Amino acid sequence: MSINKNKELDRIGLLHIPKTGGTSIVSSPLIQEFGHAMVYDKEDTGYNYLYMYQDPVHAKKVVLPMSHLDTWYTICVVRNIFDWLISYADWCCCFNNWNPSHYDAPFAKKGFDYFIKNIMNRDDRWPCRKFIYCQMFTPTGTFVPNHIFHSENLDDELLTFFATRKQIWIPQPRKQIGRAKLVHKRPPATELYKDNQLVDEINKCWGREMKLLGYEPDPFDLIYNKAQAIIDGHVPDKSIVSYVWDTDIFTRDLDK
Repeated sequence: MSINKNKELDRIGLLHIPKTGGTSIVSSPLIQEFGHAMVYDKEDTGYNYLYMYQDPVHAKKVVLPMSHLDTWYTICVVRNIFDWLISYADWCCCFNNWNPSHYDAPFAKKGFDYFIKNIMNRDDRWPCRKFIYCQMFTPTGTFVPNHIFHSENLDDELLTFFATRKQIWIPQPRKQIGRAKLVHKRPPATELYKDNQLVDEINKCWGREMKLLGYEPDPFDLIYNKAQAIIDGHVPDKSIVSYVWDTDIFTRDLDK
């Protein structure tokens, strides 16, 4: 049951975090998409960090007030950071050349290691050393989604979730945006993460986020550990964690 206890929460809205597999599930009539929006809870904080660097005007349009979610059961999909970085590198031309206009394409073309290190050493644009899944929080730090799903086990989690709501989830085919434009293969993770120093730097940079979601600090162990996750599945108490992008401060209430 949602903390809002509102019957209209039968409506399920996806807060779509890029490169996590959300495109694959919004074709279902059971889920509606809020796009890549960020949610704000104070009037002067209505901007989207995903677009602030390349399109500040658009960044103020791809937002939703928290009040809009009062009648929605809001969900999001997350992904192991190691796997997410490979997918994002692919999107930015690291292993292909189909999206050369992307602002990170010049860095991606210099190689995977260079690309990742460039991201983790900046804080002026998304993605960067700050939380990659920043859409899970408002700019003031409030946690947003009612429920978190994991890309690695998405269909099984959705089947269980909708069964509790007496609905039937029909697995949707995975969609890889842009991959049909150019057939190519990504290098395996064993090749991309063979540098232990790079792995250590990734864990140091995004370790807070991986611990929050229960992911192991191992690029070859992508499945999340439910027992270790601070937040997993349905979130009955959103005040347990807070993250503020501007200050890059993550807090956890250890008493809850």
